[in-house]
Amino acid sequence: MVMAATLFYGCADEEEYTPGTPEDENTYGVYFPSQTNPTTVELAPEEKTNVSYRIRRKKTDDEITVPVNVTASENGIFVIDPVVFKAGEKETTVNVNFPAAKVGVTYECVISIDDPAYIAVYGPLETSLTFSVTRAGWKLVKSADGRSTSGKWRDDIICSLYTLNDKGFNPNPELDVEIYEREDIKGYYRMKVYGGNSFIQAFSGMTNIKIAENKDAYTYVDARNPEKVYLPIQTTGMTFNSSNGEISFGSYVPENFSLDESAAQYGTMKDSIITFPTRGIMVTLSSLNGEWYNGNNNGMTRISLPGTHAPEYTATLDKGTMGADGILNITARLSSDIKALKYAFFEGVLDEGEVSLKAQDLNEGNLKFDGEIDKTCTMGVKVGKTGKYTMIGCGYDEKGDMRMYTSLTFGYIARGDKKPVNLTYGIEPTFEYAGEGINPDNSGRFYAYGDEIESVTYGLYRTSRVKGSDLDKLLDNSGINFTADQIKAVNGTGFSSMITKLNGDSGYTLVVRAGNGYTTATTSFDYKTTGTFNPGLESYIYNEFTEEQPSVEYLTSTKWNYYAISYLDETPARRQFEPVTMQVNTKESANGEYWLDINGLQGFKFDEAGSIFGIYLPTTKASSLRSYNGALMLFSDQQNTLGVKNEELVFTGFMAEEDLQNIYGTTAMLIGQVADGYLYCVPNPVLQIQGYTFSYMASVGMTTYNTYALMTDMMLVDPAKDMGGITSAALENMAKLRKQALAGYSIRAANHVELPEFNTTVLVPEDFEDTPAVNLATDLMPAAMPTARKTSVDVVRIDTATTGDIKDDFRFIGVRAF
Repeated sequence: MVMAATLFYGCADEEEYTPGTPEDENTYGVYFPSQTNPTTVELAPEEKTNVSYRIRRKKTDDEITVPVNVTASENGIFVIDPVVFKAGEKETTVNVNFPAAKVGVTYECVISIDDPAYIAVYGPLETSLTFSVTRAGWKLVKSADGRSTSGKWRDDIICSLYTLNDKGFNPNPELDVEIYEREDIKGYYRMKVYGGNSFIQAFSGMTNIKIAENKDAYTYVDARNPEKVYLPIQTTGMTFNSSNGEISFGSYVPENFSLDESAAQYGTMKDSIITFPTRGIMVTLSSLNGEWYNGNNNGMTRISLPGTHAPEYTATLDKGTMGADGILNITARLSSDIKALKYAFFEGVLDEGEVSLKAQDLNEGNLKFDGEIDKTCTMGVKVGKTGKYTMIGCGYDEKGDMRMYTSLTFGYIARGDKKPVNLTYGIEPTFEYAGEGINPDNSGRFYAYGDEIESVTYGLYRTSRVKGSDLDKLLDNSGINFTADQIKAVNGTGFSSMITKLNGDSGYTLVVRAGNGYTTATTSFDYKTTGTFNPGLESYIYNEFTEEQPSVEYLTSTKWNYYAISYLDETPARRQFEPVTMQVNTKESANGEYWLDINGLQGFKFDEAGSIFGIYLPTTKASSLRSYNGALMLFSDQQNTLGVKNEELVFTGFMAEEDLQNIYGTTAMLIGQVADGYLYCVPNPVLQIQGYTFSYMASVGMTTYNTYALMTDMMLVDPAKDMGGITSAALENMAKLRKQALAGYSIRAANHVELPEFNTTVLVPEDFEDTPAVNLATDLMPAAMPTARKTSVDVVRIDTATTGDIKDDFRFIGVRAF
């Protein structure tokens, strides 16, 4: 018997609907734009007690005085001058005075405009502004002898959120900083850590690195109680990616979070050096809406006041290449305060607990060391027989006290022995999932099985993009590692997954690097899909333009289907926009040279004008353009390619992946034919060689700074030749597979600038050989398979260690705490 629950709805009186405040059609549209002055104001006691902020309006006909309301944390502190717009004036200032503000007190204030006659009641424009002011004196902290004003900040906060696949990446950069102490609060410090270029360059190891936004913000430390040091919740001012937002952090203490004193994670200050407990600092992003992530995961965040020396006790062991003569290179890197690294070798693979116990026994003399070194070097190690071994190194300071230990597990191949990587893998066609639309036209089954495999890194690439490439470098930049479960499957019944979203009649190369703990092997496997190639499924590069390009008549007589990715969409993916049309610009065209007006490429309709120029390349006589292949060189400037939208001038320009803070007017992108009836937009390769990869077209209001368009991956298709058939899943996949996603675009930081002079006479497009390969196997669908004793060693040589450099993009790696 089944018991049924029935819910009865009763009748209730209808609630009376009260309509919202109606929008005044004649409103002046007053609003607060993004501010150039900080909203957290700190002034020295002797400085003037006033600050000003920008305010704007939409309707500019009349002279008006705007009524403002002031809400403050304390009455009688803030005095606002009359806010007056003169006739025709779009922007003015709100002048705020606070002569009664006391030194050492923080005051908060909200200025709002509430009268519907002056504001748009509904819409995105801000009609209020919140800020705080503090009058306080700060003195520069100096060393005891007064000679040094340089302190140090070592960071372990940002690496809790972001990492970079690059040998130059430094997760814990240590910066020289000037440290200031509040004159009225002893032990309360501030310093500039994250603003400017110093931090991001030290963190990334790159000199030309750009992030979305990098405000000039102070970092504050409350060390009034040396046993209870903490970081107040504060912003870094840094936004790595606009979709993630600004990074903020603070210590996990009752002053910042609702928690019991017993759970507090305070830092300490001893001998003018401040340290914080592991995971005692929390970090968040403005997009997370109150979610916090663990920071200081390695306990490395440290502040050293001027005149102090914080010792570094670190050492690492790295396995090198295995020579045919039975010698394995192991590199030991010692910090300057490790005066000796004593080492010993053990048979077998030791876990973390066993390594700790062995290190204690070695230090106490219960076990003997095999040797010691006193500087960074590479050792040639020779063991008696083939097998797995663990090396343990114990680091000692100048007094002979052990400060740390480290370990390395490695496979060793004795001279004359072989331990080849035993892995069989490939891709095969299958109709097993044809009912789901997955077949040999658009997919392949990736299988792998082997014996004693410890690691697998793989990537699937278009064969045309990897020809002649360094396969290991390719995997270093974009390879995906097998998980522990996948490795277990490889060594057991076998691993198998479907690689989907491929194109028809296309060649692909699967690159695999596998290791068995002794050696690694990198090999490749070619696979070709069946069916028909669809040009609309691909993204292209300059080298893939066809030799024959369309005529001016064909370009101007066709109403082009337009596909692109808009980063203003909630989920950016290539989709169809309104058609694009082209006309000959009779004013600029002459003597067989053609300039075309291109309409619609921004993805929205202008109220007036708004076309951008396309210089027809096959017949151009310009010396700087004659060497290009392609149909059109796109060009914009701040005079001839402006448009009008919502009663304001809109500038369309180009953004480079290396500089996402500026919009350039220049010859930055080309349109060329990549298949019959298919045109694609790519960065200017000459400018790309010189460090500017123009992948984005942006349209920005010259008055409101509103973003009207942010486009990339732009494709024009002749409707008569458009194959269509692009699924939503494939569209999303195209967006995800872009070589570099938009790494944080902030229109508040976007400036309209003309491009600097480029050396276009030295480089020509033929010099451009960069053919970036994109790993297409980012999503795998599961599929069925097709049918420790002490040991003796010889250390035979010691060499100086070396380093290298490989570039890649930042990856988010934060682990949510609450």
